[in-house]
Amino acid sequence: QGAEHVLASYRHMLAHQPEHDVRYYWDTHMCASFMVDALGLRQIDDIGIDKVMWSSDYPHNESTYGYSERSLAAVVDAVGPEDAVRVVSGNIRKFLGIEK
Repeated sequence: QGAEHVLASYRHMLAHQPEHDVRYYWDTHMCASFMVDALGLRQIDDIGIDKVMWSSDYPHNESTYGYSERSLAAVVDAVGPEDAVRVVSGNIRKFLGIEK
């Protein structure tokens, strides 16, 4: 929704108009990632389970190092075990083209 608003605001300034609407580009080229995000986990139905990826960002200070298990447990609690597998590993494998 925000991207659609921004595009509408700046469309008159673009030398080239996008061929598709903003949602098309999100659906075909983008995903959301998170480490710890209780609010984001509650919005997965709006974002789309196939568009969300968990990350640890190790070894950076803001990573989940030391509490990755709790972070992963929150994912399982929020979406269930099958969808958690998609969020934690399946979606990134698909995005990178390295599915089994």
